[in-house]
Amino acid sequence: MWFVASCALATASLLAVTLDLDTRLRAPIVLVFALACPGIALVRLTGVRPLTAQLSLGITLSATLAVLIPSALLYAHAWSPLTALVILVSITIAASGFDVARRARFGSFSAARDSPVDDRGGVVVDPPESR
Repeated sequence: MWFVASCALATASLLAVTLDLDTRLRAPIVLVFALACPGIALVRLTGVRPLTAQLSLGITLSATLAVLIPSALLYAHAWSPLTALVILVSITIAASGFDVARRARFGSFSAARDSPVDDRGGVVVDPPESR
């Protein structure tokens, strides 16, 4: 479901910018995409469990990417809002695709995520057997 939603929002953002829609329509679409999709797509690859953690880390990472990518383009004398958006869309689709492929191959949870977890969120490792 996340893959479809993120790809739909990415496509809507690209279309809104390339078709030069009215700012009242374009701005909210691109803002929601840029502040949510790239970071959440990358955070989902890390295996963070709680949805609230995924959202807070994802929004923070998205905001960081939305600032760093245009800054890097500006520093390289290649600044273009469309190029920055295309890079964000590429990151989102690639990370979401890797997440879908990983879940298809290993199931919805990997072996490390199914391991017992202690009260601090760390994976419990069995102590070595006594000799």
